[in-house]
Amino acid sequence: IPYTGEKYLLTDLSAEQSWVADQWKQGNVPDDALRVAFNTGAGKVFATKKWSIDGYADLGRMLIENFASRIFLLGGELELERNHTIASKIGHPGKVLLIDTRDSLQRLAAFIGNCHLMVTGDTLGLHLAIATGCPSVALFGPTCHQEIDLFGKGAKVISDFPCCPCYRPACSQESYCM
Repeated sequence: IPYTGEKYLLTDLSAEQSWVADQWKQGNVPDDALRVAFNTGAGKVFATKKWSIDGYADLGRMLIENFASRIFLLGGELELERNHTIASKIGHPGKVLLIDTRDSLQRLAAFIGNCHLMVTGDTLGLHLAIATGCPSVALFGPTCHQEIDLFGKGAKVISDFPCCPCYRPACSQESYCM
């Protein structure tokens, strides 16, 4: 079937908008803050798609210190410990919020759609960002970046490791592509 540039379509997310507003209010997020979501996990099947804890922490710290950003660490049960570690390494209490994404796919999509930027591997979070029009920095290592169209709303960071993409769920290399 020829691809003609069709974009993702989502159901109406207006009912979830009040939940998103409550998240901003509970987190004391100023209206003018740069809202950046970090989707830090990648599920069990392709855990190799996760960027490093230190990578997220360094970027989060830089965004807060240079752009007065608020960082939202998205994830479910598998990312809970990881996100707590990232938050502690970023520092800046009150400017990093952990958002539990297990509640509802629609709420997650609405939340991402109300952020100014998403940083993620090749994950469901990336696809929701694409669908909601949230600009994204997409990190590719073990999966193929050519398969994903950001529709002009972001940038891809692509690993230059010779073994990429490998689509392996685990990596035995000493240096890791992500």
